Amino acid sequence: MNKIDSVSMLLPKLPENTAQKNGNFGDVFNNLLKDMNTSIQDGGASVKNMVSGNVNDVHEVMIAMEKASVSLNLAVELRNRILDSYREVMRMTV
Repeated sequence: MNKIDSVSMLLPKLPENTAQKNGNFGDVFNNLLKDMNTSIQDGGASVKNMVSGNVNDVHEVMIAMEKASVSLNLAVELRNRILDSYREVMRMTV
């Protein structure tokens, strides 16, 4: 099992017709990035709440931070895959 497979198991399952409902690939990708950003911001907010003493359950903070970490790792892997694909296309001769 590679990193992408293990990360994809943690993500929520999307309905089969997501592309039809949300539009084109750009819209789906943009929504995915917004969700990742929200997850990362939630992790930061939970840490701020813990430091200020507003959170009693450290487990919730750790879960939020792990979700943020997984989201960031997924974004980096997606970027790497997209750049690799772009480079491969640019190497092709016509």
